[in-house]
Parts: sequence; C-alpha cells; structure tokens
Amino acid sequence: MTLVDWLRSRGPAALARLLTLRPDLADPPPADLGALTGRLLDPSSLERAVGDLGAMGLQVLEAVHLLDDGATIAQLVSIGGETATTAQVEAAVAELRDRALVLADGPLVVPVGRVWLPLPAGLGPPMDQVLTRLRSWNIDAVALAWGVARKRSGALTADAVADAAADPDRVFRLLDALAPADRERVVTAARGTPQLRMPGVDPWQGGEATSPADQRLLRSGLVVPFTWHAAIVPEEVCLAVRRHPVIYTPEPPEVRVRAVPHADVRGADAAAELVGAAERLAEELETPLLLLQSGGAAVKDIRRLAGLAGTQAAVRLLLNAFDEAGGLTTTWSKRHHETRLTQAYERWLEQDAPGRWATLVSCWYDGPAPPAPRPGSALKAVAPLAMTGSAKVDLRQLRRHLLEVLATVDGAPDPDDLVRLLDHVRAPRRVMADQMPAQELRAELALDLLGELELLGLTAGGALTSLGRGLLGGDPEGAARAALQEGLDEVVVQADLSVVCAGRPTRALRRDLDLLADPESRGAASTWRLSEISLRRAYDAGWEAARIDSTLREHAPGGLPQAVSYLIADAARRYGRLRVGLAGSYLRSDDPVLIAEALADRALRGLGLIALGPTVAVTSASPAELLDALRRTGRSPAAETHTGAVVLGTRAKAKRAPAPRRLPLPARPSPTADPVALAHALLASRSARGS
Repeated sequence: MTLVDWLRSRGPAALARLLTLRPDLADPPPADLGALTGRLLDPSSLERAVGDLGAMGLQVLEAVHLLDDGATIAQLVSIGGETATTAQVEAAVAELRDRALVLADGPLVVPVGRVWLPLPAGLGPPMDQVLTRLRSWNIDAVALAWGVARKRSGALTADAVADAAADPDRVFRLLDALAPADRERVVTAARGTPQLRMPGVDPWQGGEATSPADQRLLRSGLVVPFTWHAAIVPEEVCLAVRRHPVIYTPEPPEVRVRAVPHADVRGADAAAELVGAAERLAEELETPLLLLQSGGAAVKDIRRLAGLAGTQAAVRLLLNAFDEAGGLTTTWSKRHHETRLTQAYERWLEQDAPGRWATLVSCWYDGPAPPAPRPGSALKAVAPLAMTGSAKVDLRQLRRHLLEVLATVDGAPDPDDLVRLLDHVRAPRRVMADQMPAQELRAELALDLLGELELLGLTAGGALTSLGRGLLGGDPEGAARAALQEGLDEVVVQADLSVVCAGRPTRALRRDLDLLADPESRGAASTWRLSEISLRRAYDAGWEAARIDSTLREHAPGGLPQAVSYLIADAARRYGRLRVGLAGSYLRSDDPVLIAEALADRALRGLGLIALGPTVAVTSASPAELLDALRRTGRSPAAETHTGAVVLGTRAKAKRAPAPRRLPLPARPSPTADPVALAHALLASRSARGS
C-alpha cells in the first residue's frame, strides 16, 4: 500500500486530525494527497512532528526504528522488557499513527520516512565504533581496563575490546569494582542518556578530565572519551545494565505543587512593570548603544541599563525582544556596531500598554535568543557553540512546550519536577553534542526560561497566569487588555517633597515626573522626590516655574503643599542668575557680588577664573566643566548662547533607522484553511480518486 492509498483509506476525520496535529502540512494548503505525501516525508516536518511527542511516543517510535522492517505490538512490548503494558504500547502506536509517523493498520507497525535518531532508545554507539574514532593511546587505555592485550592495529584492538564488552558478566565485574557513587552514575547514564559531561576531555589531543571522579570513570573502561568535554557509555554496557534495549516510561512523574495566591494580579503587575522598563530603556537608546564586535552589549552597559529596567536579565530580555524579532532596534555598522531605534519603535509607542506588552511578548515568544543564565546555571560554563549544530535546542518550541506543561498544573510546580514532567510530556531528543548532553542542555534552558516567564508576567511565583494562558491560546493582546489596568493620571504631592502615585502612572505622567523629580521606587506604587537639583533639569529643558506648578497641580487633586510651591519659586529665582558661556568659557552675572563670591571661593580655584570686570570672569575650562563645578558648590548657573539666550536642554527629534525587513519566522505554523474542510477537499482531489 502506498502512502497516498493509506491517507485515502484513513477517511476525512483522521486526515483532519493529522492536519491539526501537524499544522505545517497545511501551510499553505497542499493541492492534493500527492503533495501532502511529499510534505509528510520532508525531514524538517518529521523533525517538528517528533519534537511534539511525549516520552512514551518517542520511545515506541525509537523501538520501531530499531526493529527496521516493522514490528508487531507483541515485539514492541517485548523489546521494552515489559516496562509497559500492551494497552500502553497500543495507545502510543495510535498517537504515532495519528501523526503519520508510522503505518499501523495491519499486523505490522512500519515507520513513515527516516527520522534522525542518533542515539535510538538512548543506547550509545557500539564499542568498536567509539574506539575507532580515538587515538591509539586512548584505545590502549580502554583495552587495559577490559583486560585485553594490545593487537597489531588499533582496529583489531577495538574489535577485541568490543567482544569483551559484549559479555555482561565482564561488564558487571567492572561495575562492581567502582565506588557506589561512580557505579550509580554509570547505571543512570546507561538507562537514560549515555553521554556524560566531562570538562577537560579531548579524545584527539590527549586532554584529560579535570575531575577525579571523571578520571576514575574513564579508567574503568565503562565510559569512553567521545568528544570535547564529553564521554559516552557504549551500547554493550547500556544493554548489560538494562537487560533489554528499550525502557518505556508510560507513567508521568510525581510533581510537587504549591498554591500561589493572586497569581493573575501579580502577573499583571510584572507585565505592567516590564512595559514601563521597556519605555525607559528605549528612551535611553535614543543615544545609540555601542555593541561588541562579537555581538551583544558590553557588561558595563548591561549593568548601567539595569538601573532602568530593574535587573540585568530584564535588560537582556528586552534588548533581544527589541532586536531579534520585533525590529524596534537595528544594528548599524558603518564605523561601529551599534543599536539604534527604528521607525517601528515609533509605531510601538502609539500603542497602549496592553498592545505594547503583546508586541514585546510576541517578539520574545518567536525570538531565537537564549535566556540569560540564572544564578548557578550550568550554561555559564558552556561555550555558545554547545548550543549550535545537531544539539541546538529549538527555543520557540521549548517556550511553547513549557507553557503547555505549566497549563496542566494547578499551581506552582517544583522547578526540577517541572523539568521531569516536561521531559515526559514533550520528550527531548537524545542527541550527541559537545560539552553537554542535549537533554541536559534543554533542561538547563528550561530552568533559565522560568525567570523570563516571571519577568514577562506569564507566571507569578511559578504558577501560570491568565496572561500566560492568553499567549498559549494565541491572543496575548486580549489577555493583556483584560488583566492590565489603565495607568493612573493622579498623584499625591506631600509636604516632605515626595510625589506618590498609588498605582502605575501613564507614560506621559511618568516622563514628566522623571524630569521634575528623582525616582525613588517603582512597582505597584511609585515614588519620586522633588529637589532643587531635580527642578534644575526641568529649567534646563526649557520649563518655567508656572509650567511646573500647573503640571503638578493638574495631576495632584489635593493641591500642592506650601513647601513645594516655595521650592519651585526659590529654584526659579536662583536659576540662571549666573550665566556660563564659551571663552574657554566665561562667567557673568548682573550681580557683581555673585562674581566676587565665585572668584573668592576656594572650591573654584582650580578653574583659574579671571575677572574681566565686576560682572564677568573667564576660565580656560569648558562650559560643561564650569557648570559642573558651580553646581557642586550649590549654585544654580544657566548656560547661554553667544546672544545671551539661555541654552535649553531640549534636542531635535532623533532620526530613526528604517525598520529592517525580516524573513517570517518558522515558529508554530497555523493552517490557512479549516482542517476538516481541507481534509474533504484533499480526498476529493484527483490523486485521491486514483486518477
């Protein structure tokens, strides 16, 4: 039976289910069953389909591929040593059939296409294949551990070691010689993922493991150097430990869960805070951010920007969301690598807070950038190359899987239990990789992603929020509009010069208050403090005392305390009585007493001020240096132009880089047609009628 005949025999309901489970097959809709068959066998489509399998489904698929020419249900149960019942194996086969990964309508279960399985069933490569990749001295060391004499060539020695390793009794004698902790480590790897991370190991240049425990395992011969910083348990050792090729895990692991009160409210607060942090960060990026030649911002810039975004992890998340998928920033490299805001940023600003959050979270969801490592993350010691090539983790798929698993848990699961549940519901591929096993790499990335979920408001205290469910359901903006409240436009101005907003301020109010006062706290409630220094920023920006007073009164229904009114008036009276210009620079005032005080001030002697007259003095220092020195002494000078006009702190509207044209990301394709209607159309096509 051909694959087209099999698809035709499945009927419209089964075909519609296939298109639902594998949406990439229907995007764009295929013309007929022949075109659909070609997509079914496409390696990239097979990879995506396998990536959505649970542990039991992947294990049964691996067993089918191990048996090559097809297998009966009884053979699939037997190859697993009865670690799963017949009903459980049949259920897994039915799932694989629904995804068109196997043909199972007859007595045999036959694979569809060839799925890349480098470590099928978690078995390591055969001993002879592992040894023939090594240098002669490494082969001799393994042979010595197995009690095999050196032969005329490395290939013959490898064959002799493989023959010895095929004897389970010899395997168990070597295992019994190990310390309990070392033996447990080998047994765990043999029953799960056979690759072990061993820093320092280099099978080609003779690099040795840095850990004494790793050195003991390598000397035992049960573990063989495989690649840089990694060793592997050969197939013969895995089979001896398991006693059968496949280990099925049909039952999900136990998950410890704790309740999180008011998770949706806390998630909404985090989302609103992220939007505010994004706005502050974007305002800072009005000045282009220089990047390293290798890409990414320097650590000192990340630390500086963390003062605006709250944490370094938030800075990295927002920079990635801005650049990688959102197009709000772009990287220019005429003379320097730098990040600039684009025209898309202006369109982003025109949205309200729910729209801005939805844009950010969608960019993060589809972006390829890995999360910032959490404290203690094993990824801090892993080079970026470990995340590329065959071991690369599809971060878009991992984010979706993580949210799907969280949606099945009522509360906040223990992080380690969550990773085990993730491995069961969406099983990772067992891939050979440098430095770290791919399964361990995915687990570390999942734990790091939990921190980003908290920053985005998708989880709160580890529990999925309504915002997370909205993103998973494909409507992040709708969820944000239901969760995020409108920003407050009112504040309370107190006699101690503090300004309190009992909620999250609107963007316009926040920008005004950031100019007029110094922020002291942000979050569910925000606080600023007025001072002469903070008001000086407003005067430098061209504000007048009347505008400051009216702006504060507009947003403060309770009015302004007398102390605040006095502060505004006193700061306005003192501001600009001293004028700074370029001589190097000069200092002038209509009041000769002020000039005399400045000339006599010891704190200003380093400037070398020289009096040109009762109301004018000059210095070789720049205007900026003179302004700074005068302000440090408590004075309030103003800069002026050559015409005597006060220099305002405003600047021209920044030029935006054009938004980059980005290729559409291949994440989570969705069919453009209804699966049921498309299934009926395909079955009615010419290829379905056999013509």
